[in-house]
Order: sequence, then structure tokens, then C-alpha cells
Amino acid sequence: MTVGFSGARKSILKAVERDSSNLLLACSYCNGFKSAHLPLKLSTSDDMDAVIYTKKTTPSERALIDLADEGDDNSLAHITFNIDNTSKLFGLAIAKDASSRGQTTIDITGIDRVYWTNQRSLHLIEVSKAHLEVLKEITHTTAKEHIARLQRKLEVLTDMSHPTRKFSAAAKVYIDNSKIVSLTETRIQKLSV
Repeated sequence: MTVGFSGARKSILKAVERDSSNLLLACSYCNGFKSAHLPLKLSTSDDMDAVIYTKKTTPSERALIDLADEGDDNSLAHITFNIDNTSKLFGLAIAKDASSRGQTTIDITGIDRVYWTNQRSLHLIEVSKAHLEVLKEITHTTAKEHIARLQRKLEVLTDMSHPTRKFSAAAKVYIDNSKIVSLTETRIQKLSV
């Protein structure tokens, strides 16, 4: 057995390339053959785990979601996150609408492991702090000269959901759910008049 990189391809997400919690055991043949390729579904049968690895696939042919590929059939259509900070499951990755690709990705990559859920929840706490900063600024900004400060705080928040950032998908779910971007844009429009 060898240790192989799970989840997103290491060439794309350098931040987790050497993180021991992101490693997956695989036989040396499979690990070497897999390289940076993703598994391709060979069967639609629920009881058959036959896959091959290939680089040239369309997202619908893939058995897993490529978490590093923004164009991969919108990973957030298949995976979501518990963003309820009062829940014991805060930060947990969940298959959205019982998506089989979402659940397979979660099961294979282990993004629902306690370590990753805890790390994600810590990041979501930082996102919620940035969210509160934007809300404070919205309520206290009453003049045009403060618009730039409000825009900077919103930029800090939305940057947390940039695809190159760690846990960006969870941050995106949190930010989209809060509707803070549209609320801030509406406030800026009113102040600009």
C-alpha cells in the first residue's frame, strides 16, 4: 500500500498537498495509475464499483466531483455544508438532494471526517465574523464617503469563497445563504443616489 493524495488534485490546491489528513491509502498500482486523473463511471449499477481513470471526461461521466474544477458540473449542486452554528454538525459536508455523485465524493475523499469538519467549522466562524463586520458597516454607513469602507469589508468576506481559498465551497454556501452580497449592493445603491 502507498499513500496517495485524495480530494482535489495537488497541482491545483497546493495548500493541502502535504496535509497528512488529506492522504488516502491506495495500492501502488492504483495510486500510480490514478495520477491526477479522476475515476470514470463504467456502470450505473448501484452494486458495481467498476471505474477507470482518465483525464478526458465530461463531468457527468465522472464518478466523483472534481473539487478543484470550477467547471465540474457545479460541485455545490451535489455537495452542501451544515452552516447552522448551533448544530453539533456545524461544518459537515452533506450530499445535496441525495446526490449519488455528492455522496460518493464525500465517502471516497473523506471530506466529512471529524478533522475536516472541525477545520471547516473554524473557517466558517471566521466567515461569520467577516459577515458581522459587513452588517455593522451597513447599519452604520449613512454617507457616500463610507461606501468604500463598506465595499472593502464586503470584498474581504467574498474573498473567503474564492476557489483558491481553503474551504471556499463552505464559505460560498454560508455567504449565499446569508444574502449579504445583495443586501450590501442594495445599501450601496441607496447611498450612491
